[in-house]
Amino acid sequence: MGFQTFSVLILITLSRTEATLGDRLFENALVYANRSLYGPFIRQMVNGTLPRAAFKYYLHQDNLYLSKYARAFGVMGAKASKTDELAWLLNKSVAFLHEHGRDKNNALDEETFEKDASATTVAYTSFFSEAAWSEDMLLAYASVLPCQRLYDWLFSTIHRREHISDENPYKEFITQYADPSNHVATLKMESFLERYAAGITKESMERAQLHYDTAMRYEAQFFDQALHACKSGECTKPQHVESQQIFLQPQLLAAREARVQVVQSLAESSLPRAMICAALLLCVASCTALLIRARPVTFNERLL
Repeated sequence: MGFQTFSVLILITLSRTEATLGDRLFENALVYANRSLYGPFIRQMVNGTLPRAAFKYYLHQDNLYLSKYARAFGVMGAKASKTDELAWLLNKSVAFLHEHGRDKNNALDEETFEKDASATTVAYTSFFSEAAWSEDMLLAYASVLPCQRLYDWLFSTIHRREHISDENPYKEFITQYADPSNHVATLKMESFLERYAAGITKESMERAQLHYDTAMRYEAQFFDQALHACKSGECTKPQHVESQQIFLQPQLLAAREARVQVVQSLAESSLPRAMICAALLLCVASCTALLIRARPVTFNERLL
Protein backbone atom coordinates (compact mmCIF):
# COMPACT_ATOMS: atom_id res chain seq x y z
CA MET A 1 0.00 0.00 0.00
CA GLY A 2 1.34 3.42 -0.94
CA PHE A 3 1.65 6.28 1.55
CA GLN A 4 -1.03 8.28 -0.30
CA THR A 5 -3.55 5.43 -0.08
CA PHE A 6 -2.75 4.96 3.60
CA SER A 7 -3.25 8.67 4.30
CA VAL A 8 -6.57 8.80 2.47
CA LEU A 9 -7.75 5.72 4.34
CA ILE A 10 -6.93 7.29 7.72
CA LEU A 11 -8.63 10.60 6.88
CA ILE A 12 -11.81 8.95 5.62
CA THR A 13 -11.97 6.57 8.57
CA LEU A 14 -11.47 9.35 11.15
CA SER A 15 -14.23 11.41 9.52
CA ARG A 16 -16.75 8.61 10.17
CA THR A 17 -17.50 9.17 13.85
CA GLU A 18 -20.72 7.13 13.79
CA ALA A 19 -22.24 4.26 11.84
CA THR A 20 -23.30 5.23 8.34
CA LEU A 21 -26.16 3.83 6.31
CA GLY A 22 -23.64 1.61 4.54
CA ASP A 23 -22.50 0.24 7.90
CA ARG A 24 -26.05 -0.49 9.00
CA LEU A 25 -26.96 -2.21 5.74
CA PHE A 26 -23.88 -4.43 5.94
CA GLU A 27 -24.32 -5.29 9.62
CA ASN A 28 -27.94 -6.30 8.98
CA ALA A 29 -26.77 -8.51 6.10
CA LEU A 30 -23.80 -10.04 7.95
CA VAL A 31 -25.45 -13.47 8.04
CA TYR A 32 -25.31 -13.54 4.22
CA ALA A 33 -21.70 -12.28 4.17
CA ASN A 34 -20.73 -15.16 6.45
CA ARG A 35 -22.28 -17.60 4.00
CA SER A 36 -19.61 -16.51 1.54
CA LEU A 37 -16.79 -16.45 4.11
CA TYR A 38 -17.52 -19.94 5.43
CA GLY A 39 -18.79 -21.44 2.18
CA PRO A 40 -16.86 -24.29 0.52
CA PHE A 41 -15.50 -22.18 -2.34
CA ILE A 42 -13.74 -19.64 -0.11
CA ARG A 43 -12.67 -22.29 2.42
CA GLN A 44 -10.99 -24.31 -0.33
CA MET A 45 -9.41 -21.18 -1.77
CA VAL A 46 -7.93 -20.32 1.63
CA ASN A 47 -6.40 -23.76 2.15
CA GLY A 48 -5.30 -24.05 -1.48
CA THR A 49 -7.43 -27.08 -2.38
CA LEU A 50 -9.88 -25.32 -4.67
CA PRO A 51 -9.90 -27.20 -8.01
CA ARG A 52 -8.29 -25.20 -10.79
CA ALA A 53 -11.28 -25.90 -13.04
CA ALA A 54 -13.65 -24.40 -10.46
CA PHE A 55 -11.53 -21.26 -10.18
CA LYS A 56 -11.37 -20.90 -13.97
CA TYR A 57 -15.16 -21.23 -14.11
CA TYR A 58 -15.53 -18.61 -11.38
CA LEU A 59 -13.21 -16.17 -13.20
CA HIS A 60 -15.09 -16.57 -16.45
CA GLN A 61 -18.43 -15.89 -14.77
CA ASP A 62 -16.86 -12.99 -12.88
CA ASN A 63 -15.68 -11.38 -16.11
CA LEU A 64 -19.18 -11.71 -17.52
CA TYR A 65 -20.54 -10.24 -14.29
CA LEU A 66 -18.07 -7.33 -14.34
CA SER A 67 -19.09 -6.41 -17.89
CA LYS A 68 -22.61 -5.72 -16.57
CA TYR A 69 -21.37 -4.23 -13.29
CA ALA A 70 -19.30 -1.71 -15.25
CA ARG A 71 -22.35 -0.74 -17.30
CA ALA A 72 -24.41 -0.26 -14.14
CA PHE A 73 -21.80 2.18 -12.84
CA GLY A 74 -21.92 4.03 -16.15
CA VAL A 75 -25.69 4.39 -15.91
CA MET A 76 -25.46 5.58 -12.31
CA GLY A 77 -22.72 8.02 -13.27
CA ALA A 78 -25.03 9.62 -15.82
CA LYS A 79 -27.60 10.17 -13.06
CA ALA A 80 -25.12 11.33 -10.38
CA SER A 81 -26.14 14.41 -8.45
CA LYS A 82 -22.64 15.96 -8.46
CA THR A 83 -19.72 15.89 -10.88
CA ASP A 84 -17.28 14.34 -8.39
CA GLU A 85 -19.62 11.36 -8.13
CA LEU A 86 -19.97 11.23 -11.92
CA ALA A 87 -16.19 11.20 -12.46
CA TRP A 88 -15.57 8.56 -9.81
CA LEU A 89 -18.29 6.20 -11.04
CA LEU A 90 -17.14 6.42 -14.66
CA ASN A 91 -13.51 5.80 -13.71
CA LYS A 92 -14.55 2.77 -11.64
CA SER A 93 -16.64 1.53 -14.55
CA VAL A 94 -13.52 1.29 -16.72
CA ALA A 95 -11.49 -0.18 -13.85
CA PHE A 96 -13.98 -3.02 -13.41
CA LEU A 97 -13.54 -4.00 -17.06
CA HIS A 98 -9.81 -4.44 -16.41
CA GLU A 99 -10.11 -6.05 -12.98
CA HIS A 100 -8.70 -9.42 -14.08
CA GLY A 101 -6.21 -7.97 -16.55
CA ARG A 102 -5.99 -4.84 -18.65
CA ASP A 103 -7.77 -5.01 -22.02
CA LYS A 104 -8.76 -8.65 -21.47
CA ASN A 105 -12.50 -7.97 -21.76
CA ASN A 106 -12.44 -5.80 -24.85
CA ALA A 107 -13.78 -8.62 -27.02
CA LEU A 108 -16.67 -9.44 -24.68
CA ASP A 109 -20.04 -8.92 -26.35
CA GLU A 110 -23.71 -9.57 -25.63
CA GLU A 111 -23.72 -12.79 -27.65
CA THR A 112 -20.95 -14.24 -25.48
CA PHE A 113 -22.79 -13.19 -22.33
CA GLU A 114 -26.04 -14.82 -23.46
CA LYS A 115 -24.22 -18.02 -24.36
CA ASP A 116 -21.85 -18.37 -21.39
CA ALA A 117 -23.51 -16.65 -18.42
CA SER A 118 -24.90 -19.03 -15.81
CA ALA A 119 -28.41 -18.73 -14.39
CA THR A 120 -27.01 -17.13 -11.23
CA THR A 121 -24.92 -14.63 -13.21
CA VAL A 122 -27.91 -13.66 -15.37
CA ALA A 123 -30.21 -13.29 -12.36
CA TYR A 124 -27.71 -11.26 -10.33
CA THR A 125 -26.71 -8.89 -13.14
CA SER A 126 -30.35 -8.41 -14.19
CA PHE A 127 -31.21 -7.51 -10.61
CA PHE A 128 -28.65 -4.74 -10.15
CA SER A 129 -29.01 -3.53 -13.76
CA GLU A 130 -32.71 -2.95 -13.20
CA ALA A 131 -31.92 -1.06 -9.98
CA ALA A 132 -29.29 1.07 -11.74
CA TRP A 133 -31.81 2.10 -14.41
CA SER A 134 -34.47 2.91 -11.81
CA GLU A 135 -35.15 6.45 -10.66
CA ASP A 136 -34.09 5.69 -7.08
CA MET A 137 -30.32 6.10 -6.67
CA LEU A 138 -30.57 4.86 -3.09
CA LEU A 139 -31.76 1.46 -4.33
CA ALA A 140 -29.15 1.51 -7.10
CA TYR A 141 -26.34 1.89 -4.58
CA ALA A 142 -27.94 -0.65 -2.26
CA SER A 143 -27.81 -3.15 -5.12
CA VAL A 144 -24.23 -2.62 -6.36
CA LEU A 145 -22.53 -1.80 -3.05
CA PRO A 146 -22.69 -5.33 -1.53
CA CYS A 147 -20.22 -6.70 -4.08
CA GLN A 148 -17.63 -4.04 -3.25
CA ARG A 149 -18.20 -4.17 0.52
CA LEU A 150 -18.21 -7.97 0.63
CA TYR A 151 -14.91 -8.44 -1.23
CA ASP A 152 -13.34 -5.72 0.90
CA TRP A 153 -14.51 -7.35 4.15
CA LEU A 154 -14.12 -10.94 3.00
CA PHE A 155 -10.49 -10.94 1.88
CA SER A 156 -9.26 -8.44 4.48
CA THR A 157 -10.78 -10.72 7.14
CA ILE A 158 -9.05 -13.75 5.62
CA HIS A 159 -5.76 -11.87 5.38
CA ARG A 160 -6.01 -10.74 9.00
CA ARG A 161 -7.17 -14.02 10.60
CA GLU A 162 -5.65 -16.80 8.54
CA HIS A 163 -2.24 -17.85 7.31
CA ILE A 164 -2.05 -18.23 3.54
CA SER A 165 0.80 -20.51 2.53
CA ASP A 166 3.29 -19.27 -0.05
CA GLU A 167 2.54 -22.47 -1.97
CA ASN A 168 -1.15 -21.62 -2.15
CA PRO A 169 -1.89 -20.94 -5.86
CA TYR A 170 -4.55 -18.39 -4.86
CA LYS A 171 -2.41 -16.29 -2.52
CA GLU A 172 -1.91 -13.55 -5.11
CA PHE A 173 -5.64 -13.36 -5.74
CA ILE A 174 -6.43 -13.13 -2.01
CA THR A 175 -3.75 -10.48 -1.48
CA GLN A 176 -5.09 -8.42 -4.39
CA TYR A 177 -8.52 -8.07 -2.81
CA ALA A 178 -7.18 -7.67 0.73
CA ASP A 179 -5.30 -4.52 -0.29
CA PRO A 180 -6.41 -1.50 1.80
CA SER A 181 -7.03 0.50 -1.37
CA ASN A 182 -10.08 -1.70 -1.83
CA HIS A 183 -11.43 -0.34 1.46
CA VAL A 184 -10.94 3.23 0.21
CA ALA A 185 -13.24 2.41 -2.73
CA THR A 186 -15.82 0.96 -0.35
CA LEU A 187 -15.83 4.09 1.82
CA LYS A 188 -16.16 6.28 -1.26
CA MET A 189 -19.20 4.39 -2.50
CA GLU A 190 -20.78 4.52 0.94
CA SER A 191 -20.20 8.28 1.10
CA PHE A 192 -22.17 8.64 -2.14
CA LEU A 193 -24.89 6.40 -0.72
CA GLU A 194 -25.12 8.73 2.27
CA ARG A 195 -25.93 11.66 -0.04
CA TYR A 196 -29.14 9.96 -1.09
CA ALA A 197 -30.06 8.90 2.45
CA ALA A 198 -31.04 12.36 3.70
CA GLY A 199 -34.50 12.19 5.25
CA ILE A 200 -34.81 8.49 4.49
CA THR A 201 -38.15 7.01 5.54
CA LYS A 202 -38.67 3.69 7.25
CA GLU A 203 -40.19 2.28 4.06
CA SER A 204 -37.20 3.41 1.96
CA MET A 205 -34.81 1.91 4.48
CA GLU A 206 -36.63 -1.41 4.34
CA ARG A 207 -36.51 -1.40 0.53
CA ALA A 208 -32.81 -0.55 0.58
CA GLN A 209 -32.14 -3.38 3.04
CA LEU A 210 -34.11 -5.80 0.85
CA HIS A 211 -32.00 -4.89 -2.18
CA TYR A 212 -28.78 -5.12 -0.15
CA ASP A 213 -29.73 -8.53 1.28
CA THR A 214 -30.72 -9.82 -2.15
CA ALA A 215 -27.34 -8.85 -3.61
CA MET A 216 -25.54 -10.46 -0.66
CA ARG A 217 -27.43 -13.71 -1.19
CA TYR A 218 -26.49 -13.62 -4.87
CA GLU A 219 -22.83 -13.20 -3.87
CA ALA A 220 -22.90 -16.43 -1.86
CA GLN A 221 -24.62 -18.23 -4.73
CA PHE A 222 -22.05 -16.82 -7.16
CA PHE A 223 -19.21 -18.48 -5.26
CA ASP A 224 -21.11 -21.74 -4.80
CA GLN A 225 -22.01 -22.11 -8.46
CA ALA A 226 -18.41 -22.84 -9.49
CA LEU A 227 -18.19 -26.00 -7.41
CA HIS A 228 -21.70 -27.07 -8.40
CA ALA A 229 -20.82 -26.58 -12.07
CA CYS A 230 -17.72 -28.75 -11.72
CA LYS A 231 -19.70 -31.52 -10.05
CA SER A 232 -22.13 -31.53 -12.97
CA GLY A 233 -19.34 -31.30 -15.57
CA GLU A 234 -20.17 -27.76 -16.69
CA CYS A 235 -16.80 -26.23 -15.78
CA THR A 236 -14.93 -28.61 -18.07
CA LYS A 237 -16.74 -27.40 -21.20
CA PRO A 238 -14.78 -25.22 -23.65
CA GLN A 239 -15.14 -21.49 -22.94
CA HIS A 240 -14.59 -18.38 -25.01
CA VAL A 241 -11.02 -17.35 -24.29
CA GLU A 242 -11.56 -13.94 -25.94
CA SER A 243 -13.98 -12.89 -23.21
CA GLN A 244 -11.88 -13.76 -20.16
CA GLN A 245 -8.45 -13.91 -18.63
CA ILE A 246 -7.78 -17.29 -17.05
CA PHE A 247 -5.73 -16.85 -13.89
CA LEU A 248 -2.24 -18.40 -14.15
CA GLN A 249 -2.85 -19.54 -17.74
CA PRO A 250 -0.63 -17.28 -19.94
CA GLN A 251 -0.58 -19.82 -22.78
CA LEU A 252 -4.19 -18.89 -23.57
CA LEU A 253 -3.14 -15.30 -24.16
CA ALA A 254 -0.61 -16.53 -26.73
CA ALA A 255 -3.39 -18.45 -28.48
CA ARG A 256 -5.46 -15.28 -28.59
CA GLU A 257 -2.58 -13.38 -30.21
CA ALA A 258 -2.28 -16.15 -32.82
CA ARG A 259 -5.96 -15.69 -33.75
CA VAL A 260 -5.44 -11.95 -34.05
CA GLN A 261 -2.57 -12.55 -36.47
CA VAL A 262 -4.78 -14.82 -38.58
CA VAL A 263 -7.43 -12.08 -38.82
CA GLN A 264 -4.79 -9.50 -39.72
CA SER A 265 -3.35 -11.74 -42.41
CA LEU A 266 -6.80 -12.16 -43.95
CA ALA A 267 -7.29 -8.42 -43.93
CA GLU A 268 -3.97 -7.92 -45.69
CA SER A 269 -4.62 -10.58 -48.33
CA SER A 270 -5.71 -9.93 -51.89
CA LEU A 271 -9.43 -10.47 -51.25
CA PRO A 272 -11.53 -8.04 -53.29
CA ARG A 273 -12.66 -4.97 -51.38
CA ALA A 274 -16.26 -5.73 -52.26
CA MET A 275 -16.13 -9.11 -50.51
CA ILE A 276 -14.61 -7.54 -47.37
CA CYS A 277 -17.25 -4.80 -47.31
CA ALA A 278 -20.04 -7.36 -47.74
CA ALA A 279 -18.70 -9.41 -44.82
CA LEU A 280 -18.52 -6.32 -42.62
CA LEU A 281 -22.11 -5.34 -43.47
CA LEU A 282 -23.29 -8.86 -42.63
CA CYS A 283 -21.55 -8.68 -39.23
CA VAL A 284 -23.13 -5.30 -38.48
CA ALA A 285 -26.59 -6.62 -39.41
CA SER A 286 -26.14 -9.70 -37.20
CA CYS A 287 -24.99 -7.63 -34.20
CA THR A 288 -27.92 -5.22 -34.65
CA ALA A 289 -30.38 -8.12 -34.65
CA LEU A 290 -28.84 -9.51 -31.45
CA LEU A 291 -29.03 -6.15 -29.71
CA ILE A 292 -32.68 -5.70 -30.66
CA ARG A 293 -33.52 -9.17 -29.42
CA ALA A 294 -31.48 -8.97 -26.22
CA ARG A 295 -33.28 -7.86 -23.07
CA PRO A 296 -32.35 -8.70 -19.49
CA VAL A 297 -34.82 -10.55 -17.32
CA THR A 298 -36.23 -8.13 -14.78
CA PHE A 299 -36.28 -8.68 -11.04
CA ASN A 300 -40.08 -8.74 -10.98
CA GLU A 301 -40.27 -11.31 -13.79
CA ARG A 302 -38.05 -13.66 -11.81
CA LEU A 303 -40.42 -13.46 -8.86
CA LEU A 304 -43.33 -14.78 -10.96
